[in-house]
Amino acid sequence: MKFAEAMGYLGTHSTCSRTAQTVVIRNGYLIWQGAEADCVHEIHSCTKTFTSTVLGLLVTDGVLNVDDPAVKFLPSLDDEYPLYSKIKLRHFASMSSGYDSVMSDGWEYYSIDRNKHREYVLKYTTPGKPLYEAGKSSGYYDPQVHMLGYILTKVSGKSLEEMIRQRIAGPIRMKEFSWSNFGERDGMFFNNPAGTPGINQKGQKQGGVYSNALDLARYGLLYLNKGNWNGRQLLDPAYIEQASSNQVPVEIKSNLAGRYGFYWWTNGVTANWRR
Repeated sequence: MKFAEAMGYLGTHSTCSRTAQTVVIRNGYLIWQGAEADCVHEIHSCTKTFTSTVLGLLVTDGVLNVDDPAVKFLPSLDDEYPLYSKIKLRHFASMSSGYDSVMSDGWEYYSIDRNKHREYVLKYTTPGKPLYEAGKSSGYYDPQVHMLGYILTKVSGKSLEEMIRQRIAGPIRMKEFSWSNFGERDGMFFNNPAGTPGINQKGQKQGGVYSNALDLARYGLLYLNKGNWNGRQLLDPAYIEQASSNQVPVEIKSNLAGRYGFYWWTNGVTANWRR
């Protein structure tokens, strides 16, 4: 009764879809779902966590380490800007790389001219002037996520979607999972790693991963169980711990300090000692 009252209060006092797409899991069991829990749609920036998961899969395989320098996998990264040689993969994954693309603005194109917006987004992987030295600050912006997604695709030899579908979505039985893309880039199939709003080369709307609350609950449960699914270890638990705990030092001036992991928001202690 109390739980039903709590959900009723939440539904009345929240915005958007209220509790229609809410799912509650307790001890591994589904105990409550809203009327639209099976509604499939783009999840935009929550897509970033799936890109982090691909990083985790490659860490689990021993292919790379989060402390590897990015230039190890993309030697051209620091050709024009030597400061980029200091970027480690962990810096990309925690939004503290200092990387910026040649396109520093252009969001007005999203509502005015979608094709120009797409051209703008595709240049996210073309290095521009550094914002700061890696690890010295942080900022929430998509170019660095696109660059990490690009590197992970090159390293794995597979698209981000293929990696997740084979290694995560399949084993945990996600029924609804797809990932919008920008088509082929440099001979690779390139998914939208950040969930950046836009359109693809066919004029189709894209905002990263498409799924629903029921299947995302399975994904969340996998992380809650430190990468273990029914006795099968899909992800290195040490990586899960890093990804879901704060990786941005509280000492630096940033609204991410104390509250951001590897593309996961955390409930860490911030500079004012509050969570």
